Amino acid sequence: MLNLVVFQSMPGTTGSDTNYQLVSADTFQYAAALLNEVVVTQSKYEERQAIAKGLGYALMRGVEVTISGLFDTFSQITGSLGSEPDDAVLRRSWQYLRDAGITSNASWVFGPGAVAALFGNDKFTSSDFVGGGSVIESAKLPALYGYPAYISNLLNAPASGQTECALLHKEAVILIRQVKPTVKEQYLIRNLANGIVAFDIYGCEEAIWSAEAPTTDADPTVGDYGAVLIRTN
Repeated sequence: MLNLVVFQSMPGTTGSDTNYQLVSADTFQYAAALLNEVVVTQSKYEERQAIAKGLGYALMRGVEVTISGLFDTFSQITGSLGSEPDDAVLRRSWQYLRDAGITSNASWVFGPGAVAALFGNDKFTSSDFVGGGSVIESAKLPALYGYPAYISNLLNAPASGQTECALLHKEAVILIRQVKPTVKEQYLIRNLANGIVAFDIYGCEEAIWSAEAPTTDADPTVGDYGAVLIRTN
């Protein structure tokens, strides 16, 4: 349980003390593979290293999918599903976070369709506005309004041509691991191979923040002010 204390240093108001359920570690995932003795003996590649990378990717892919699945629960929303994001959408998203007092440690997370659309905006790609190397060569967006931009092909897609992207502070989503990624290995005679499994147990949830600037002389309200859902193509 998280004991969340909110207060307002204004005359005539009182603090409040409320208990909130923080995060339930309700997601268990694992990935497994067999490392065959014959393959190890005859292969010129480091098979164990390749399996380790594959298992690690599988676990982290699951975490990314779980986190991106939270985006559609964000209460602050910009853009429209199926529409290309424009500068007005990005600026309104930035404003949501600035209204919450955020000036750093946030990131954009876009799907490939949204990034391709933003590539068509000279403001984000032309050397007249952006320093550094050519976007045509790197296929990478520069920092947008002070925040780095990342691309993921694992974002939620409600329908074809629709993607749920986000702008979020690094503390806007809470990830708690009850079991960190753990690897176990056992030799299986019947398979003439080492069975290797990696697993973890974790939970993800939106963080609840106190409002930065309440509009009335009252205790501040709480909400998911550190993140914005950006609906795009």
